[in-house]
Amino acid sequence: GETVNLDATLDWRRDDYALSATLTGPGGTAIITDGTTDLRKIFVGDVELSLEPNEEFSAALTNGLSVNGNIDANLEDQIRFSGIRALTSDGTKANVNGTYNTTNNSLALSGDLDVTPNFVNLFSNTISLEKNITGEIELGGTLDRFTVNTELETPKLSMKSGSVPALSINAAIAGLPKFPNGDISARAIDGGPRKLDASIRTSNDGSIRLPKLSYAGRGFNLGGNAEIDSSHQTINLDLAYNGDGGAVPWPGISLVGDIAAKGVLSRNDALNNMIVNADHIAFNNLAASGLALEAQGPPGAIAVSLEAKSFAAPGIETIENITAKAQIDARKDIIVRLNNLEALVFATDAQLTEPAVVTLRDGVLIENLRLAYGARGTIALDGAMKNTRWRADAILDQVNIPNADGRISMTLALDTDKEIPAETDFHLRSLLLTEEEAS
Repeated sequence: GETVNLDATLDWRRDDYALSATLTGPGGTAIITDGTTDLRKIFVGDVELSLEPNEEFSAALTNGLSVNGNIDANLEDQIRFSGIRALTSDGTKANVNGTYNTTNNSLALSGDLDVTPNFVNLFSNTISLEKNITGEIELGGTLDRFTVNTELETPKLSMKSGSVPALSINAAIAGLPKFPNGDISARAIDGGPRKLDASIRTSNDGSIRLPKLSYAGRGFNLGGNAEIDSSHQTINLDLAYNGDGGAVPWPGISLVGDIAAKGVLSRNDALNNMIVNADHIAFNNLAASGLALEAQGPPGAIAVSLEAKSFAAPGIETIENITAKAQIDARKDIIVRLNNLEALVFATDAQLTEPAVVTLRDGVLIENLRLAYGARGTIALDGAMKNTRWRADAILDQVNIPNADGRISMTLALDTDKEIPAETDFHLRSLLLTEEEAS
């Protein structure tokens, strides 16, 4: 097995003992120098801890860790930490001073930190920082209800989809960890318009309110309030967003238009009651107008109604005059029973002819989607889509071909696990010339 070695010297000095020690093990080394102890409640000395790189134990230890400083402890009163310095081999460091009161389990700490981009990338390799994250932090109070005050400066953060500007972040939160109360703010360091303001209030029953929530940047603004009740798993929202052309509230997310959401969402025993409205909204390559959505009922049977004047997506001409009604079971897997759907697709009426079921469970499962399309056409679709496999069975019968005077009848069997992933038969017929057909 693994070996741990201890080399210690204890010298009696009439009223106490002088102590020096070195403990060496497979994971690192601990050293005590200039130590003094009465072997009961008093210890004073310099301590150094060196931990070997150990990515398997924690990503934070990938580059190892060394901690050193002075400890002055009276176990019947308080433990004082002085000049504590933590350092990793990539240059990430923190300096801390503080005390721990053993009589009331209270803590008072203050310090600063300097975090390198390399250390951040140990936890996420999808982002890139221009320089270090720096800041100061103060912590005080009992362990069951303490206060944190912090000031941080974060550099410009880049990712594949875009970037977030350098920010100055301030937070003052009391009542931690169970009853947070306080304020958080962030401002772009370069004087840009990006800013965040949030107030947090917690009731004795554990519900958390955000009475003030504001997030704004170049061409966009999100404002409102929210309340989270963890005991009933409910979220009460009242949010409104507006974005001008080119608004990008987060890297990779283009959101232009106006949208408002108000009501309650629940996945436990409370009733859902949510209303969403948007006159015009465009999310990346998707766009909708005249959107009105209502969701009401218990989590196991949420009645949802949807109306939209138009909807557009890449490769699809605008779909108009959309109405839909569904019942959703959101307790575990999301199960949507689509009871009604009508729309104008490629200037042709489409209508659901019998209920369909869509299940979100490790992908998307579609069952019994049956549509009437145009005067004679019908569409039937059943399928399942996962990251590793797509399956579908589709039947089109006398379906009008968009932007062409013709109809198509087709069967499709798709299974990406098969050697031949797709098999199809089709029949095309011109509506202008009765003799023009193809199969």
